[in-house]
Amino acid sequence: MIEQWREQLLDDLITANSRQGRKEFRLGGRLQIDVRPSPSLKDTEARILGRIESDQPLESPPPYKPSVYSPDPKAGVGSDAETPAGPLSSGQSMYLELIPTGQRWAIYPGINTIGRKESNQIYLDLPEVQQRRLVSGQHAYILMDQGDCFLYDGAPDGRPSANGTYVNLQRTPRQGYRLKDGDNILLAALDPLHPRLDTPGVVAFQFKKSQKD
Repeated sequence: MIEQWREQLLDDLITANSRQGRKEFRLGGRLQIDVRPSPSLKDTEARILGRIESDQPLESPPPYKPSVYSPDPKAGVGSDAETPAGPLSSGQSMYLELIPTGQRWAIYPGINTIGRKESNQIYLDLPEVQQRRLVSGQHAYILMDQGDCFLYDGAPDGRPSANGTYVNLQRTPRQGYRLKDGDNILLAALDPLHPRLDTPGVVAFQFKKSQKD
């Protein structure tokens, strides 16, 4: 099983480099694989978390690319298995608030996927979103890591969204963005240079933190 994960990690590395058109990512040290049981996953699922130790400053988003794989031969490695969210462990609760209705979704430790497909943790079943399809099936995700939240465009496996993810009307950096209280998130833009919250079929959130009682 460990050899299977090792091969999958190398495949992901090759895929990431091919998307960049250059060898931007490489294994510079010993590859360590640690297998642990998880009560939050099904018998046919496994969660794999990859971390790259680097000299980046602490204020930068961590080079952290978690994915969920299913070792079920029928499903195949790298299938779209759902990532269960764990309980909150920090002194703050974090959530997305839909603009303008105020509907809220909690953010949990680990991966929180956002999109038009029902398998997302934040499932956007709004009729206009479903009909216009500007928002991708799995459009973006938020990684909560040690009390901080980082926003990434696309799916956790590296597939980008069709129409982009924006924070405060600026495109989300490829390496991710550390969210701050009050940040505005926009999913999809018809014109990447002029994203608009009033475009029918796009989705706008405000990221919020609130202290637990």
